[in-house]
Amino acid sequence: MNRKLFIGASAALGLLVALAVGLSAISPAGAAPLAQGSIDFQDVPPTNPFFGNIRNIYFAGIVNGYPCGAPGEPCGPEFKPYYRPGAYVTRAQMSKFVDLARKQPGIFINTDTSGLPIFSRTGAPNGRGIQGESAQGNGLHGVSNSNNASGVYGENTGTGFGLAGRTGGDGDAIFGDNLDPAGRAGYFNGNVRVQGFLSKASGSFEIDHPLDPENKYLYHSFVESPDMMNVYNGNVMLDGRGEAVVQLPGYFEALNRDFRYQLTPLGAAAPGLYVAEEVKGNSFKIAGGPAGGKVSWQVTGIRHDPYAEQNRIQVEVEKPAEDKGSYLHPEVYGKPQTERIGPSR
Repeated sequence: MNRKLFIGASAALGLLVALAVGLSAISPAGAAPLAQGSIDFQDVPPTNPFFGNIRNIYFAGIVNGYPCGAPGEPCGPEFKPYYRPGAYVTRAQMSKFVDLARKQPGIFINTDTSGLPIFSRTGAPNGRGIQGESAQGNGLHGVSNSNNASGVYGENTGTGFGLAGRTGGDGDAIFGDNLDPAGRAGYFNGNVRVQGFLSKASGSFEIDHPLDPENKYLYHSFVESPDMMNVYNGNVMLDGRGEAVVQLPGYFEALNRDFRYQLTPLGAAAPGLYVAEEVKGNSFKIAGGPAGGKVSWQVTGIRHDPYAEQNRIQVEVEKPAEDKGSYLHPEVYGKPQTERIGPSR
């Protein structure tokens, strides 16, 4: 039997066998509330402890019963069928019960009295408490109408993942979408690590305002560049000859190439200030300044580590055919949200 069917099929199997054999030792505790209305089978009156269960699987199309008219099963005014609750179930009949049960559209639980209507646990290595799969729709879809709750909530108290997503194609392992500018597609309270390429429309830091931390936030925008650029800067004092050697980190040349320099004298003009020797051995030399002067310097480099060499940023890219005519942010172009790129379209 397909392991994915155990929740629905095995539970349905135990119930159906009990109903068909008529085992009075099995308690109907937890059964569906007694449905109102006339009986469905002439031999299952509302007083039967399994009346609600039988009615549920009857309306679900799992069981039909036997037409009236057989010996000992006379037809009443409404020609109701017979369920034969005391009959035994053959292996062939059991197979049909299980097959019909597994083909039901799903499991629906509506409860206002329990905060844990479904609980699933596994102790198996690499096991799954709940697995959702879909060929075209959502494998797992959660909805919350509360201001303080989550549609899907993941928690981990060990070293694993509270919520994990994986894709083997060109899709998204995890997708978050929020059409309200006041909301967020994702919120992380803590450290975030990205092992790969990160793209964004804009970015900033957000901190408590240093001058009024109780009442204000302070934002600064990220610095953008078409290159995978690293920035290094500092201040240096010139010696008696107006020279100085700026020592850079030991990994500087291993990480960077295509160096660019900026020098700014502090306190007085220094028209002769220049870079006397470019980067070599993770250092460069400044000369032409006043003796004992102070210089503010900046050097930038373009990453050339192995990862950067294999993952260069493509500055201008054609949109794929399915995205052409649509926008990442249609509202800034005066377009409706129906022209927005993404799964929410």
